[in-house]
Amino acid sequence: MGRDTGEIKVAASDASDLASRFHTSAEEVTAVAGQADNYSGWLIAQASADRMAEIAKAAKKNKAVSAGVDIACAWAAGEINSTEQFHSFVVDATVGMAYNDACAFRAATEQLADRLTKMQTEGTSKDKAAAALFCYGYSVVQME
Repeated sequence: MGRDTGEIKVAASDASDLASRFHTSAEEVTAVAGQADNYSGWLIAQASADRMAEIAKAAKKNKAVSAGVDIACAWAAGEINSTEQFHSFVVDATVGMAYNDACAFRAATEQLADRLTKMQTEGTSKDKAAAALFCYGYSVVQME
């Protein structure tokens, strides 16, 4: 998988689950997989993740990026049901960061969650598929 270029291969068994999680079809997920970085669902999400990575790198807590993306994706997929639960997960991801870094990371995670949620409600089916692949990519390749 080349996460930076959107080159993601999804096992056929995962495509259906991924599609249903992000309100699109397995066919769209498969069709978009080789070019996900050409769609807003990937590009908009990647900008937020890049900001999260900058903060995490400065705080020497790179693994927080994967956790933050997972939290934002779970929120967009409706798997986190309250803002309290969302913030609790973000706090867990930022343990060990300085206060200002943790606040900036929280803001970037919230921005990503908002962008992914908006993509779910307003995006095209291809954009939704690209967003699903973005989330999938971060879940299978953990940041070190």
